[in-house]
Amino acid sequence: TEIYTLSLHDALPISLTLDARMHEILGRGPVSTSEPILSNVPESERERIRKEFHSAVADPTFTKILALRHPVIWPDGSQHHIQTYARIFRDNAGRPQQILGVTWDVTVEVEHTEQLAARVEHERTLLTRLSVATRAAGISAWEFSLSAGQFLWDDNRPKSFGLDDVPIEKFASAFTSIIHPEDRSIMGDTVRQAIA
Repeated sequence: TEIYTLSLHDALPISLTLDARMHEILGRGPVSTSEPILSNVPESERERIRKEFHSAVADPTFTKILALRHPVIWPDGSQHHIQTYARIFRDNAGRPQQILGVTWDVTVEVEHTEQLAARVEHERTLLTRLSVATRAAGISAWEFSLSAGQFLWDDNRPKSFGLDDVPIEKFASAFTSIIHPEDRSIMGDTVRQAIA
């Protein structure tokens, strides 16, 4: 994590002289040269970051913590992600005087989030395919709450039941009512034995 301060006057935009640790976070190596802070941010993100930063600095009513997260491209071509939180200090007239900020590498966190999102999307795709397959095969999927004694959801309800318009919370009793009395007791006994 790098903590830094900037002294602001009337001139914008702002260039920074970064210390060795900040250069490492940005993938520039342990050097101390004056470079624009966004020089290795992808062009697709550069304008967004610049606008958010300048808008916050120029707005005399902006007193919140400025949060910026964006990728940076290292010299070897690899993409990393950094997070910055900054506080803008102003004079009595609302003019920006100084910024206190912290910046750190969040590449692992971002990659983990992206992996989880990809996994969720993959599972959603599999469920969609399963739903299509079960519908094509005339298979009905459902979930039943033993404590509540009712169905929680069902999918592809068999039309042969004649219960298409029955709400899910009333489906259990409606389904039971269409079972032959003799089979109804057998089914009840079978279910109780299965869950005992």
